[in-house]
Amino acid sequence: MMMNEFKNITTDLAVLGAVIAKIREVQVPPMQKMKLAELMEISPSAWSRVEKGETSLTATQLRALSKIFSISSDEIFKLVDEAEVGLRKKGVDIKSSDFVKQAAKSATTNGLSGTALAGLTASGMMPIFGTLLFGVVGGIVATGIVGYQKLKEQEKK
Repeated sequence: MMMNEFKNITTDLAVLGAVIAKIREVQVPPMQKMKLAELMEISPSAWSRVEKGETSLTATQLRALSKIFSISSDEIFKLVDEAEVGLRKKGVDIKSSDFVKQAAKSATTNGLSGTALAGLTASGMMPIFGTLLFGVVGGIVATGIVGYQKLKEQEKK
């Protein structure tokens, strides 16, 4: 790998978090993070870590979330799969959260940097998180959600 050549990476949890954040935003009316945290019976800061991909949901929490959103957990995972395909097409590699944590730890242990993200960058990986990830995932997920909602409306008729 050349010195200025970076490999764009993100994590599976970051993609799931971005998908969940987008689903929350496209609810009618859009659901605020604070309200969703309250409905999920967790603190707003804990919920924020879920949407950032810093922590995962339990199976029980995922079931509760799917009920709140009126969308099946299968459909949530389909949206995650579609988002991952879209990200890969844009040159972003999806790694497990454990892989990224280990790479960051290794990079900082070897003296490449003082922070985990800078350590990843110094070792040739460009982490894609936050606003950038939400922007890429947002369009993919919004299209999938609209299709799912139309299907559900047709089933009711």
